[in-house]
Amino acid sequence: MTLPPAVDAAEDYDPITLIGRLIRVQQRPTRQRRPWAAATLRRPDGDVRIVVWPVQYKTCHEHVTPGCTVEITGRVDRRDRRPVIIVTAVTPTGGAQR
Repeated sequence: MTLPPAVDAAEDYDPITLIGRLIRVQQRPTRQRRPWAAATLRRPDGDVRIVVWPVQYKTCHEHVTPGCTVEITGRVDRRDRRPVIIVTAVTPTGGAQR
């Protein structure tokens, strides 16, 4: 899986905004049984994993579905081998991917 250049160049906790199509969406519960989601954002220049924690998921869950093209805003988390975007906002879009 190739990372988008914007994610590859970003430092830990850098803010980032990307547009792509969601694939492999998995909804999971926290220990307190609050839903959150993990997914892959597919873009022409590569794929990146995203995490939508319960507070954000509550406001945007209808857009976090497989095949939905969205604009995500968040922060880069580099604690794992591959960076993950911790999402702060999800906006549906019908426009071109950037």
